[in-house]
Amino acid sequence: MIRDNELAGRSSADLNQGLRELWQTMQTHVTSAVSRTGVLPGGLGVRRRAGAWASRLDREDPERNDQYRQGRVNFIALAVNEENASGARVVTAPTNGAAGIIPAVLFHALNYTAAGKGADDDSRNDIVERGSRWHPMPGGERRRDRAGTQSRADL
Repeated sequence: MIRDNELAGRSSADLNQGLRELWQTMQTHVTSAVSRTGVLPGGLGVRRRAGAWASRLDREDPERNDQYRQGRVNFIALAVNEENASGARVVTAPTNGAAGIIPAVLFHALNYTAAGKGADDDSRNDIVERGSRWHPMPGGERRRDRAGTQSRADL
């Protein structure tokens, strides 16, 4: 529905280009957060944690096994949240909490899954664009994976 609303004011090609540009900014946030240390701006004294978390994951899981998937998604979400909190360009809203989830899932799909790691630029762009086209199954149905957690039916 949101994509349809966006298409009311611009072409599909312009929308897809905008999605790719937004995705580039999200990736930059992750890279930037990993390289920063210290305390986030403001008076609360919140320590940056994304860089240390990334280093720990790389030591514990150099092969990027699937069992660490949730940890990697959470680390990426934290990285984006830290960049938003530090006054960098805000790419998702709200600016804390759930803000990092969309970039984290997309970053994971493009960098840690077989489909993403082996993809050329056109295929990676297609993954970014397809994310804006996902619709739930009729009736809002979901399928459960082996662990019993809900997942989207089209994955």
